[in-house]
Amino acid sequence: MRHWMAKLLVPALAGGLLLAGCGSDGGPGGEVQRGSTDENREMPADHDMDDNGKPLRAEALDRAFITGMVPHHQAAVDMAKVALDKGKDPQVRSLAEKVIADQEREMAEMTAIAEESYDFTPEREHEGPMGTIMGVTLSAEMGSMADQVAAAADVDRMFLMMMIPHHASALLMADEEVRAGANEELTAIAGAIVATQAEEIGQMQELLRR
Repeated sequence: MRHWMAKLLVPALAGGLLLAGCGSDGGPGGEVQRGSTDENREMPADHDMDDNGKPLRAEALDRAFITGMVPHHQAAVDMAKVALDKGKDPQVRSLAEKVIADQEREMAEMTAIAEESYDFTPEREHEGPMGTIMGVTLSAEMGSMADQVAAAADVDRMFLMMMIPHHASALLMADEEVRAGANEELTAIAGAIVATQAEEIGQMQELLRR
């Protein structure tokens, strides 16, 4: 997907379209926002910042993207595995299989880039509140999202409700990497994330409307 298309798509998905996936009380999956309207919470920065208070760019952004996106992908894979194990809807199960295949592959690719180009191995698991990743506020605890799907009375519906905003937060992060990252392999992966997960959000919204 071309960057100008992503710029039009991402804000819409992060806003009104997410209402199909979460309630007004900030319920399941209500994790995606730029900043906060709650005056009792500190307003996060629009982007991760360097030591001089400037938005991350180039290699620093590449590192932040890998560090954030790998555990973010792992949370999606964990939820998708629950949907495969406990879900009943064949279309939801098919979507879960695709999420697992795509995001396992992308995690492996990002890990290889991190090790070969930046000399670190990203963590796949993250326990506790994430705070922000690349300026995207995450109110859900990614380590517990799969458990919430597994405990739901309707696993298929809960999977969709939690995955829509989770995908949308990935779009915000991936779009930032496309815009300002330095590593061409990473920006290509980020572009694929935007294209694939935007399409999947549409599919999930349609499944919820049935």
